[in-house]
Amino acid sequence: MGLPTQVLWDREPEKLRSLWESPDSFVAPEGESMPVFLSRVQHGLNSILNRYKGHSILLITHAGVMRAILATALDIPNRSALKFTIDYARLSRFYYYSDGVFSLYEHGVREIK
Repeated sequence: MGLPTQVLWDREPEKLRSLWESPDSFVAPEGESMPVFLSRVQHGLNSILNRYKGHSILLITHAGVMRAILATALDIPNRSALKFTIDYARLSRFYYYSDGVFSLYEHGVREIK
């Protein structure tokens, strides 16, 4: 069950501080580490890209997955992807070239025109 961020800060300030200061070593209760999560996202993304090569793909994800994809697509450190604002129900549009290079066309838009 999800809790508001302020409730978490009130109940578990040490754990939240650890998450923001050292995200690669933080593991949420009954969760997975950041490296394991990133590996899982990368594997899933590679599977989708290979299976639907040459097709348009729509992925509906939560912000954590979107940040992992942004880091991969832009070849930036995963912590740098935390600097992107990812609002609810917004789109990021990429082009994936056959040589494995991504281009980010749009980010944070409500609709593609």
